[in-house]
Parts: sequence; C-alpha cells; structure tokens
Amino acid sequence: MKKRLARVLVFVMLGAALSAQAETAVDTILSAGTVQAFSQDAVAKEDIETILEAGISTASAMNLQPWYFAAVTDTQSMEAILQDDPDLQAQEGAAQEADQDAGASAKAGLGDSPLAIIIYADESASSFATFDCGLACQNMVIAANALGYGTKIIASPTTALNGENHDAFCEMLGVDTGLNAVTVLLVGTADPSVDAATGATTREAMDAKVSFVE
Repeated sequence: MKKRLARVLVFVMLGAALSAQAETAVDTILSAGTVQAFSQDAVAKEDIETILEAGISTASAMNLQPWYFAAVTDTQSMEAILQDDPDLQAQEGAAQEADQDAGASAKAGLGDSPLAIIIYADESASSFATFDCGLACQNMVIAANALGYGTKIIASPTTALNGENHDAFCEMLGVDTGLNAVTVLLVGTADPSVDAATGATTREAMDAKVSFVE
C-alpha cells in the first residue's frame, strides 16, 4: 500500500513539474517582444552555445538542416558589414531621426547588440531552406529569452552580406560561399535606461488573424 501511494505521489509531482515547465515555456513565447535598445554587457559563451544549440536542434524538411549560423561578437566585423552598404546606413540613420522627431524609442540595428547571429541558408539543399531557417531563428529567440536576454530580428544587413562583397564577407565569417544570408538575430541584455516601448506596436487580436474550422 505504501509503495503504491509513493508511486502515485511521484506521478503527481512529475505531472505538476511538467505542467509548470509547459507554462513557463508558453509564458516565454508570449512575453518575448522585440528589444530596441541593448546594453553592451557580453552574452556569456555558454549561453551563446545554448542559443545556437536551440537553432541546430530545429526540425527541418526531411531533416536537411539547410542552415549555417555565424555568431558574431566582434564589433569590427559588424561595422565592416554596416559600412559596406550606404543604403543600410541611410535607412538606419533616417529611422533614428524619425524616432527622435516623434519622441519615440530607439531602434536597434547591427552593431547595437553584443551578439549578432547571422543566419545563412543553403537554398540548393532544400526548397524550404528559408522557411526552415526562420524556424531555427525563432527557436533561438525563445532560447535567448528563456535565458534572460532580449532579441531583435533584422533583415537589412543581408543586402550587404549578399551583395558584391558576398564572398569576402563569407570568408570573414567562416561561411561557405554557396550560402546566402537570410536574416540576422540580435541578442543581448535590454537597456532599461532607454525608452523602447513608446513607439511599439501591439499585436492584432486573434479574431483578425485566425479562422476556426470546426
């Protein structure tokens, strides 16, 4: 009788623990917003590896894993990418000016976070490569937020990364030249001293974006 009761208690405790874990995971997803201002506090190496592992562990079509990640913490490398695209500089400068004129928050770009993960796709491996890379990016977003960091996904640097100096950037980042950058994930600690909420937009209601077919 005592053994049976012990088993029941174990299962109850296990069920409660799993329920708590599931609730925590959902809370992380629902609360993960876009960070618009980062401190320059470094992301711990073990945390970087955990975030990348979350990306690597993503499911993909036929398990082809058509991605490659360049984890960049070197500020000079980030600056080299930014400087290679005058249009990118102009866009980011105009965005900053617009925000200041409107009294809104800062808008983080490449070089504003201590870690940038550049996500490359092998489009020759799978027709779903870009989609799969998007899934991997989102997994890394969830992992980073679960570890206490903030994130922002940006696409503008891919113009320079895939431009005329594509091969040179690939060499600089240790990436095969047959791959193309699809997006960049900024990761770091949110800067609490900067207003990153004033200009933020809200999510649309479920009834505007979802159909239930029952």
